[in-house]
Amino acid sequence: MFKKLNIFLTIFVSVLSLVLISCSSTKGLEVSKVSQNLENTKWELVSLNQKEIKKLDKIASINFEKDNKVFGNLGCNNFFGTYKVNSTNLEIGQVGSTMMMCLDMSVENEYSKVLQNVKGYKMKENNLIFFDENSKEIAKFKKEV
Repeated sequence: MFKKLNIFLTIFVSVLSLVLISCSSTKGLEVSKVSQNLENTKWELVSLNQKEIKKLDKIASINFEKDNKVFGNLGCNNFFGTYKVNSTNLEIGQVGSTMMMCLDMSVENEYSKVLQNVKGYKMKENNLIFFDENSKEIAKFKKEV
């Protein structure tokens, strides 16, 4: 009787362990797939708050690295920081930047504010779109080819 119960418990615990391990490893793969889609791509800024940006001396952009670091150009100054991502959620942490003065700082100032308000994103074709907490589009990028 005890031998049968021991065998049953051993099998039950083994199956339960496999199920739990497979669920947790799938979640990790999902997050890594999401971040891989963002990584190793230079995204050029196309619009801020649904308004097309004018051409600047430097191309405003954003890049994501696999170790949760983000960097790019605000239109004049370079910036750097960290990010968190999963499925459709994206948050960009506090960013730092160089401090050069440029003739037109309007895009730079607006882009800096937008980065602080990113709560979600969507990738569609060769575009990356950022959304705020109300799911309003706040920035749109195109993949640099």
